Amino acid sequence: MIIPLVLVLLFWNYKYNFNKPKNIKPYFSILFITTLIFLFFVLTINNQPAGNRAKEFFIYNSSIPNIVNQERQEAIQIPINSLFINKLTYLVKYFITNYISAFSPERLFVYGDGISNSSYTFWKHGMFFILDFIFVILGIVIMYKKNYKAWLLLFILLIISPLPGVINKSAGQFSLRGALMFPLLIIFLGYGLKSFFSKYKSKLSIIAIGLIYFFSIINFLHLYFIQYPIYGSSAYNFDNRILAKYVLLQNQYSPNKNITIVSNEPFGIFYQLLFFNNWYQNKSDVLVASQALKQLPIRYKNVTIQNNCQAINYDDLVIYFTLEICTDGLEKFDTNYLSISSLTDSGEKFRILNDQLCSGVSHPNYYTVSNFNQLNIEPMSVNDFCSNWITKLSKGELSAF
Repeated sequence: MIIPLVLVLLFWNYKYNFNKPKNIKPYFSILFITTLIFLFFVLTINNQPAGNRAKEFFIYNSSIPNIVNQERQEAIQIPINSLFINKLTYLVKYFITNYISAFSPERLFVYGDGISNSSYTFWKHGMFFILDFIFVILGIVIMYKKNYKAWLLLFILLIISPLPGVINKSAGQFSLRGALMFPLLIIFLGYGLKSFFSKYKSKLSIIAIGLIYFFSIINFLHLYFIQYPIYGSSAYNFDNRILAKYVLLQNQYSPNKNITIVSNEPFGIFYQLLFFNNWYQNKSDVLVASQALKQLPIRYKNVTIQNNCQAINYDDLVIYFTLEICTDGLEKFDTNYLSISSLTDSGEKFRILNDQLCSGVSHPNYYTVSNFNQLNIEPMSVNDFCSNWITKLSKGELSAF
């Protein structure tokens, strides 16, 4: 992104600078230094933390050969198929499709990046208000007519702004990687509003537009504070936060009780136990945690985290992710278990065996959140926590995925 950005700025400055210098060496010097910095980054990327994400570049998508082979099989078998169906044509189509989708009005003004990137979007609201679409278009058109130089710079920057998101193999993630486009669109939006109110100065137009924006803001605030904490909870692993609180309370209740957690993401579970329970307060805690991460199963304090159901002592407190099928030895727990459920639909996420912490508390069958304090689970007492967040599901209820 740095080289296209520098090229655009140098071109615009050279073309429209009123005191245009005759010597273009400074421009080549800046471009040369920028290129050196870029090459240094590329050549040393494997020795940097960013190197771990280098394979996210879309040309490294391992599924491309399978997609190409499938497309060839779904065509009449003629010799020229390989000319039209190959990795290059797939990459070109992928690039163009992803690039166009970055400017999709539905993405920008209605739904955002969509459910696949749930932690960076609201799913039900775009990056802008729907009314903004009119004023963005108006701003682009009027700025082109009245201030072409500024329009050219902003428009070219807008054209290249989605590139970091376009070349990533995770298609459609522009909330972060394409973030440069948002301030540029805001500039066009502001110019469109200014131009509109310069021409239509009546109180009626001001009140009408003001009311639409007022209700748009109220709608967004309701979405953000009332709806999103529930339907977006899975994006921030709220069920793992409940798990961490349960483990913390269990350790306080019975410090010597061994806890076995089975999950298909053992490292993610461990990271969140460390974070939510504040288990790394000093250097020695960090060293112990780092040592525990070197192998599976992860053993830390009295907690064992593993990614399979082998060698489980069913006399311990066992918590397992219900996607994992742990059938051996579970017959006696057929109905005698508690659960941690999904806040979104109350489907079971974790099953708890041999619980004693919450055994004397009345448990809900599903979650009902009636106030903000209920979501603040860290300061909750055992009774409040168990009665709000540990469920007792009927036999046969489906798990949430």
